[in-house]
Amino acid sequence: MSEQLEKTRPAKPLAQLPLRLHHQAFCVKDQEVNRQFMEGILGIPLVATWCERVFRPEVGREVDYCHTFYEFADGGALAFFQFADEEAWEKNRA
Repeated sequence: MSEQLEKTRPAKPLAQLPLRLHHQAFCVKDQEVNRQFMEGILGIPLVATWCERVFRPEVGREVDYCHTFYEFADGGALAFFQFADEEAWEKNRA
């Protein structure tokens, strides 16, 4: 089958819709302000945090960032990450 035909053919619908989402991630400016809102206002618990350094092609260098997860009853989560690098933040924010 040709590559062009593959690109133009619509995707086959799923036989069954997904049952849950592992996580949905958003970029935030201040993890602590976000934590106060998620836990203090909404009551959704923080269950995991990790920080790492990775190469980000949009800024052409390694940057530090922290990722947090707030758990839902079904095991899914909302995730948030905060870049220590201002340029990375600007290029990744909503």
